[in-house]
Amino acid sequence: MGGAISFIRQTEQSSPAREKPLCSPAGLSCQNSECSKTALIKGQHGGDVYRNKVRLDFSVSLNPLGMPESVKEAAKRGVDLSGQYPDWRQDALREKISNHFQVPPHCILPGNGAAELIYAFCQALRPKRGLCFVPCFQEYEEALLSAGAVFCPVFLPEEEAFQFPPQDRLEFWMDELVRKNNLGMGDVVFLCNPNNPTGVALSAESIHIIARCLEKKKIWLFLDECFLPFLDSGYSFLDLPYMDKHERASLSCFICAAGASQMGLNACGIKSMHERANPSPFICAAGASQMGLNACGIKSKNDNEEAGSKSFAGRVFLLRAFTKIYAMPGLRLGFGICFDMDLYSKMRSVLQPWNISLPAQLAGIAALDEEKYVRVTRGLVRQEHSFLSEKLSQGLAEKTYPGNANFILFKARSDLSARLLEKGILIRDCRNFRGLSAGFFRIAVRTHEENIQLIRAFEESLSR
Repeated sequence: MGGAISFIRQTEQSSPAREKPLCSPAGLSCQNSECSKTALIKGQHGGDVYRNKVRLDFSVSLNPLGMPESVKEAAKRGVDLSGQYPDWRQDALREKISNHFQVPPHCILPGNGAAELIYAFCQALRPKRGLCFVPCFQEYEEALLSAGAVFCPVFLPEEEAFQFPPQDRLEFWMDELVRKNNLGMGDVVFLCNPNNPTGVALSAESIHIIARCLEKKKIWLFLDECFLPFLDSGYSFLDLPYMDKHERASLSCFICAAGASQMGLNACGIKSMHERANPSPFICAAGASQMGLNACGIKSKNDNEEAGSKSFAGRVFLLRAFTKIYAMPGLRLGFGICFDMDLYSKMRSVLQPWNISLPAQLAGIAALDEEKYVRVTRGLVRQEHSFLSEKLSQGLAEKTYPGNANFILFKARSDLSARLLEKGILIRDCRNFRGLSAGFFRIAVRTHEENIQLIRAFEESLSR
């Protein structure tokens, strides 16, 4: 227990070194309205090839194999069909995702990229307070502030390589953070797994511990798994053995069918079986509600111990994206998995209709058939991550931080990005991440040939 207390004190007493402190440390609420304006340069992300002459882009962490040909062809078909409106409910896309992940289609919410769903979640939930583990993706903070929430940053200590506490200390640590940040019912904790920009990944068991701690206080967990497809199994919330995919899908579909029956409707939420073939998420929510059930099919957490152990899934919003793993950022496609039908409906209501274009919908459907492509990608990323980490540690970087993702965070001379850009190589300057400062950089794991070019340019920039 003493180790856990020590870890918390580290995050409380000091934030990572900065030229100018931007907010109170310790994951305590920052009440300074100017803080977010100073800490972040809104809209500054990687991939700005429009204002820079770039021949190699290491600033965005996309699949180094590029967009699969089948996905390109599907997007082209979508362009040919774009004389008509896209399906506003994205039935075919949701059905494809449902089959791929064994999650009921009425729990799947597509978005115009993952970022749209981050903002829609905050606008729909309207939490009073939102906690983030920093450094992390800046849009969590921006989305929380846009919804009027108090932003509560928890600084992961640089001296611990931005790691989370060990699994046996996580529960105590989370309970303390909830208490110190005054989180309560309806608030949210954002967690990126693996984290961006550090690359630190938590096991599925660790995620379960965090979700269970938050469920006790009826706090939401927003779980961003956009980079997770680059990792092998064992890290996703969907990998949990007690969240059996087939069992969960059958249970949820049964609950919706039974609830709809109470309303004189069939399992698809329609009066006549000939009207429509796809289930309505709104009817499913209403049907479950009439039976006094939540979206997980659980009467009450006191009904039985087994039900109580599963009910925490109702307050986990799982975010995925096609952007990174299929290298299709320009098509803008992500999706969320939400077992709480009330929140699902509210998020639908804040999203614009026809938010997913036809090219994006067809590309997403095609992408999910690219299983071999994903397997090859994982092998390549493992190999090249090791290669780049070794080269960086041989004197090129001041410090390299261990991670599991398809990118690497490191420290080097503060003008490195400018020097590399002179050679047409773009890397991610991370100084605008809360919790980081000048001299922090992130590079994507690319192909071996591209990685060699980066290392050579790096060496030349240091010799000047």
